[in-house]
Amino acid sequence: MKKILYPLYFLLVFLLLDGGVGYIYHRVLADKSKLRIKSTRYHHDLRSQFSGIDLWGDFKQSYRTNSLGFRDRDTGTIALVTTSKKRVVFIGDSFTEGVGVSFDSSFVGRIASTWQSRNIEVLNAGVVTYSPRLYYLKMKEWIENQHLSFDHLVVILDNADIQDEIVYEKWTPGFWHYSTSLSVYEKAQIRFNKIITPSISWDQEDYYKERDKWLYEPALYHKWASRGFSLALQNIKKLQQLCLSNQRKLTLVIFPRPEQIRRGAVSDSYVKAWTNFCKQEKIPLVNLYGYFIETDPAQAARVIRSYFIPGDVHWNDQGHQLVSNALLNELNIN
Repeated sequence: MKKILYPLYFLLVFLLLDGGVGYIYHRVLADKSKLRIKSTRYHHDLRSQFSGIDLWGDFKQSYRTNSLGFRDRDTGTIALVTTSKKRVVFIGDSFTEGVGVSFDSSFVGRIASTWQSRNIEVLNAGVVTYSPRLYYLKMKEWIENQHLSFDHLVVILDNADIQDEIVYEKWTPGFWHYSTSLSVYEKAQIRFNKIITPSISWDQEDYYKERDKWLYEPALYHKWASRGFSLALQNIKKLQQLCLSNQRKLTLVIFPRPEQIRRGAVSDSYVKAWTNFCKQEKIPLVNLYGYFIETDPAQAARVIRSYFIPGDVHWNDQGHQLVSNALLNELNIN
């Protein structure tokens, strides 16, 4: 009996020490000047009540987060429950977080300023490289465990989400993500998946190089979208059920990247997939393709130059202004 108990005992002690050391490192000893942190609930997050600088390419931007860890104009405390005003939450990836611009210049910041007079509070839950799986996990945490009250959730879908769904497919929340051993195991698992699944490349170079091309090249569509779209639709369906069961309204938003603007088509496989899904599930969909894509293809270069950060796929101040105006016009918040 002792031959069995002793190994189990030492394994238990090892796991407790491994997780405990990881917890202390990430939660106690971690550099408080770092904005971006690990989350055991939904993979990664922004540090709450952070005030400092974040770098995005050549852009050095002042950054603040509120008590929820959501990007905001100040580090104030946000009440979990509010009955005095309507509350709208935006969630998405780097476009929603607003990288490369100030909070007040971002479309979320602009909408927040406009809706203040209507007694509508706006919260920005977006973080870089989020995707539908993380949208669902984050909202599940804040609705069911943190009991954050809000009336309407607006999800900004990026076509890069389709690749990211594959990246996050196997990720599950839990305390074990503080484990150093698990970190080593996860890296080994990625290597193993690359060997047994040659149709999916986990190389960072391919991941970014093929970011937009999968929409147009059949081989890359098969490589990323065949699985990625299925996962995205499943996770948005879960998010819809979460919102329905907790009396929250849900709206989805799609938009074109520079590659789609260059090609000049107001519809593609991405637009058709989300349009069909939203029609079937009766989810309001806001399509921003028409706000960026001109009928004259020769205008594409001017549009990209006007609304995007040079050498980047993200919106500049004018791009965020365009998105803000479009959403103020299109969103049905009542």
